Formats: sequence, structure tokens, C-alpha cells
Amino acid sequence: MTSLGQHIADLSAELQQCRTESTNDSPKMMACEEALQDALDEMRATVTPPARWWQSMIMTPADSAAIQVAFKAKVFEHIPQNSPIDIRQLSNLAQVPENNLVRVLRLLVLNRILAEPKPGHFAHTPLSLAAKTSQASKGAGFLYSMFSRAGAGLAEAINSPREGYTAWEAAFGTPVYQFFENNPTEREQFGTALATLAAPEMEDLAAIFPWGSLGKLVDVGGGAGHVATTLARQYPELRIINQDLPGVIEDCKQAVAKLPLDDFESEVFSRIDFEPHNFYDLQPESDADGYLLRQCLHNNSDTDCVKVLKALVPGLLTPGARLLINETVLGEETAGSNQKAKRLHQKDLMAMTIGAKERTRAEFLSLLKAADERYEIDRIYIGKGDLALLSAKLTVPP
Repeated sequence: MTSLGQHIADLSAELQQCRTESTNDSPKMMACEEALQDALDEMRATVTPPARWWQSMIMTPADSAAIQVAFKAKVFEHIPQNSPIDIRQLSNLAQVPENNLVRVLRLLVLNRILAEPKPGHFAHTPLSLAAKTSQASKGAGFLYSMFSRAGAGLAEAINSPREGYTAWEAAFGTPVYQFFENNPTEREQFGTALATLAAPEMEDLAAIFPWGSLGKLVDVGGGAGHVATTLARQYPELRIINQDLPGVIEDCKQAVAKLPLDDFESEVFSRIDFEPHNFYDLQPESDADGYLLRQCLHNNSDTDCVKVLKALVPGLLTPGARLLINETVLGEETAGSNQKAKRLHQKDLMAMTIGAKERTRAEFLSLLKAADERYEIDRIYIGKGDLALLSAKLTVPP
């Protein structure tokens, strides 16, 4: 334990040095933070007897419940940014009875999410202030609340004899897509949350691969075209075809038509074509240098993934053409940080609640081979975020 304590002290000093030399989202800073978090987790596991550890686990649903109440009642938004607020005033704003709200808030204080500078007065910490001012944190709060409820249904759904029955359905009474179809407010919040959280992923995707080396890229299942516009803005030599279902593509075209485009943006959109295409059908573009599947496979069963990958084969017959899969890759490709590995496996269980799945390199290769034996993975690009970019090609005979 003494050596572990010294290791933590050394990592703390290293992190302090990182903070004077690096930005908050730099790979070096993130590596320093995760190394210290790993060591602190190891220390907690070392100093806590197993029986007491399990006793503490019994109480963790209370932490989750307190956070859910705070987001639903907009507690973080109601607390002034630079001064405390009295519990009576906060109770009126949040429309939660004072005697109940104060119990929730004091648990948040003990978790260092809020502060109580004097009895009955609550103020922000950096954590709660981020939930008030950061769109990404607000989005995370909404997803936290939804998936906490869905996660509670996993134990029931995991052994269900009903094919396709998910934890989401166990918790909400309907499959995830039907739920959002029936609840437009939550659907809008869900879409906004995902779009906000995806912004750093877009930046990472644009940085980890030499997109400028491709003349023509097809974004298969590209949705509203966020990836296409991000890449086209940064790589002026790149032409992109954004493919999705006809209704989605029509919405894209109408949205672009309404944009007030300056000369730069006009040039960007002149290099983006919006093409209706169902990715289960054979790929109509046969002369592209790259075909991108961004987070399309993890929402599909193995059988459906094989159909998608098989449909891409005609496009990949062009010499040098490659398939680029932007997904979480579990296992050896994310080794080196227990924090990152844990986070990715947490995402996998979240995916399980809605019937989705994250995969390992071996599982991706198995899907590719089932689609066509000529598929080979030639490289996996790892950025500073949680998503990797898996590059695959067909071994085309000369």
C-alpha cells in the first residue's frame, strides 16, 4: 500500500505538470488523468474490505436517483451561477417539496456535485456549473436519466425467452425506436443530446485519418450530413456523397437550400452530393476511394451487419478502395488505460439495453469474412476519443 501511495503521489505531480503544459483535451493530459484515476481506483479496492465494498454498492442507486431528480427538476439551472440560493426559493423554482429536495441536495453535496456554504443554502461546484452552462453536460444528464432507467431493466431482459426483448422495453414498456416515435419531446432531447456529444467525436474523426488522400468518399448512412460537412470544410480536395434513406436525404436537401451560404460554404456544399440509398442494397457508387460507415453497425444484429458489409463489395472492387468503420472497438485496440476500457464496456452494456452491441477487432473481422472472404483489416486508427477507425480492404487478385 505504501508503494501504491507513492505511485499516486508521483502521478499527482505528473498531472500538475501536465496542466501547466497541455490543454484539457490533449492526449497527454487525458493519459495523465486516466493513469491517476486508475491508481486511485486500485487504492480504493485495496483499502476497502470486500464486505464493506458490497455494502457501499447497495447505496449507489441513491446517487443515481439524486442526479436524476436534479436534472428533471432543473436544479442546476435554477441555482445562480455566482451565488448560493436558499432552499425555500430553490424548492419553489424546482417545484419539489422542500423537505424532500434538501435530502436530495445534501447527497449531491457529499458527492461533491453541489456545495452548501451555509446550512440551507446551495451553490455550484465546477461539476454542477458544467451541467448548467455546457450543452454537452446537459445532454449527458438527459442520457444518464434515460439509460439509468433502462439499465434497471437489463437483469429482467437479458434472459428473456422473447426474441428481441430489450431492457429499454422492460423499463419503458416499448422498444426504443417506438418509444421515441411516441414521445416527440424526448425524441428531440435525445437527438440534441447525441448531436452535442458527437461534436468531439467529429473532430477526432477528422484528425485521425488522412482524408485528403481520398479523392471521393461515400458516407454510407450519413444521416443529416454532419460528417460530410465537417470533412469537406477541412479537406478542400475531398468530394463526398452522403447516402441515407430517401426521407432523410430530402430533409438534408431542404435544410441546405435554406442555409445562408457565403462563398466558402457554397464551395463546401458544391463538393457534397446527397444520394438516397438503403445500405442493405448493393452500393451504386463504384469509383470511390473510401466508404465510411460511422456508428451504423453497432445498432444492428450480426446478420444485418453482414448484409450491410456484403452490399458494399461492388464499390470496394476498385483497386485501392477501402472501407472505413468508425465504431467503438473493444479489447486489445483500447488497451493501456483501465479507465478507457471500463468506459467502453460501459457503453457496450448501454448498447445492450436497446438491443445494440459494441464489438472487438476479432468480431469485426468475423463479420467482414462472413460478408466476403476477401475482406482484410489493414489498420485500426486510434484517436484521443473512444471511437476508433477500422480500415478494411478487399484482397483483389491482380
